[in-house]
Amino acid sequence: MERLQVNAKSRSYEIVIDFGLLMHIAAYIKEIYAGQRIFIITDTNVEKLYAEKIVESLLAAGYEVEVHVVAAGEQSKSLLTLEQLYYAMYTAKLTRSDLIMALGGGVIGDLAGYAAATYLRGMLFVQIPTTLLAQIDSSIGGKVAVNLSVGKNLVGNFYQPIAVLSDTACLQSLPERVFNDGMGELIKYGCIWDAKMLDQIEDFAQDRTNMKILQLLIKRCCEIKAEIVVQDELDKGIRMLLNFGHTLGHAIEKTFNYETYTHGEAIAIGMCMITQISEAYGLTEVGAASRIEKLCRCFNLPSSLQKKILLTVISNIQGDKKTLGNNVNFVLLEQLGKAILYPVALDDLEIFLLGGAEKLGKNKH
Repeated sequence: MERLQVNAKSRSYEIVIDFGLLMHIAAYIKEIYAGQRIFIITDTNVEKLYAEKIVESLLAAGYEVEVHVVAAGEQSKSLLTLEQLYYAMYTAKLTRSDLIMALGGGVIGDLAGYAAATYLRGMLFVQIPTTLLAQIDSSIGGKVAVNLSVGKNLVGNFYQPIAVLSDTACLQSLPERVFNDGMGELIKYGCIWDAKMLDQIEDFAQDRTNMKILQLLIKRCCEIKAEIVVQDELDKGIRMLLNFGHTLGHAIEKTFNYETYTHGEAIAIGMCMITQISEAYGLTEVGAASRIEKLCRCFNLPSSLQKKILLTVISNIQGDKKTLGNNVNFVLLEQLGKAILYPVALDDLEIFLLGGAEKLGKNKH
């Protein structure tokens, strides 16, 4: 078992990482919640795997439990699903002393977290992430949101859970593509913060049954995320480095209507392409892009787009949250393990992403 502390300004809480944690979930909930009622929000995939066991454990411990299930997939991170969830919470007669449990991957964590942040002006909630991506990234740090048709995560808040309880045994039930989706975000952490992780990722790629390496990688990602969140809870400075690959990635997801690529796949393309571009401009050490691409290939993650599609992606970037005034903030690597923020003027965006250092002028360092 690993226990890590997140000392965010708005709320301090623990991340607990353990194999088989869900079998004893009630004992962990007793440590953090003194009430009686628990409202579990999950999706159709996770419900089949874990909901019954968790409900049995909680009922045996004396809790009153209700489960609300939404359709699995990114499409559930919508205002329509959120409104339906609010009505379910109202029908259940929830009060501010009750607990919301987000049981699932990143979509459920974001949706349930935003509902908890806004219903009755704020309820307690706990993250129970069941995917690799959620365990290492989206469940930590308090970013909760839903999508609009015009862009991803445009309606959201910063709202910390009272705990993050991660059962690494859940990762054994993930389809390969869903597991690899999380590896896209895991590679990101090594790229922006700790290059030594990339060696460990390569080792894990050679033996994907080695849970010891995976557990170490999960713990390290959580440590990095916690360290960054403590310094910059509201994403106005250093926390923006966690968006490496995301400016392109989110626009790619939108371009394909959140259907063709998973989040991790889109981020992998974003990381590879932006590093190829920044290498060409002399902003990143030579060889960084090829190593990232090699790591992505180890987990069947894509690394490029056709130019004609990139033109559509560029038009979608302008609706991204990382567009500030007349600039788009990109996260670039000076070298593997060291990231920087690099603002690009909207007028220069197409030139920057399609190449042409001699035309870029004012943005070339």
